[in-house]
Amino acid sequence: MKIISLFLFLIFSLLQVSFAQDCYTVIKVKGDVLLEKNRSIISINDEICSGDNLIFSNEDNVVVVHSTAKGRFTLKPNKRTESELIFMVNDVLKQSGNIFTRDITFSLADEFRGVYYIIGETRILVDTDDFPMNGDKFFYIRYFYNNDTINAKLRFDGDTLILDKETIFRVNGVMINPDDIKSVLLYYYDSTNKTSELISEFTLRFAEEEKLREELGNYYALLKKTNKSEYEIMNNLYSYFNDVYDRVNIASFMKWVNENIKN
Repeated sequence: MKIISLFLFLIFSLLQVSFAQDCYTVIKVKGDVLLEKNRSIISINDEICSGDNLIFSNEDNVVVVHSTAKGRFTLKPNKRTESELIFMVNDVLKQSGNIFTRDITFSLADEFRGVYYIIGETRILVDTDDFPMNGDKFFYIRYFYNNDTINAKLRFDGDTLILDKETIFRVNGVMINPDDIKSVLLYYYDSTNKTSELISEFTLRFAEEEKLREELGNYYALLKKTNKSEYEIMNNLYSYFNDVYDRVNIASFMKWVNENIKN
């Protein structure tokens, strides 16, 4: 009888190991995502496990989770119809890799593409051999608002191009909501020959600094407990921003983090 009991105990222990699930702490949710087993909306600091089913309200939803042992993961629904947005955590779990090395800008067209975020202001070094900046030659942003064409001349400091919300979206003393503008066009103007060169078209967005400070501050504190190097921590913060928001200039992002999160 003792041998049988021991045998059953071993089988039970093996089954427990086989069905053990990895669990993760939620650190960010974009949109309404439900945990199927209790139909509750997932919130920050909730715990979800690899065997749980998530119900996404649309294909733009994002859930970012963290495991002390395994790192940070992003959960996004696969491309399906609205009625099929139910997925097991393990099926949509994707680990974020090192993206510092694959986000190097080789040109202004490479820098300003897709959805582009600014935190406070963004400063971009420009090759002044190709694009000298002075009173006669400069960059400007064009967009369309209420059937009007808006041309906003961008500031510069030597060889540095500066983008900020006030310069671009304050028109005749009135601040325009950037979210109301679908896309903007970046031009380089040369007044000596009256020509404008289109550099790129992209969607311009501005991060809410107070909200971002809280988000990244919490994640930074979590990462510090894992004994990661400062480089690894910065890479995690940067890739987090790219996953949850979208593109942002690396140098400007790191400067903002150093001034607002690490101090």
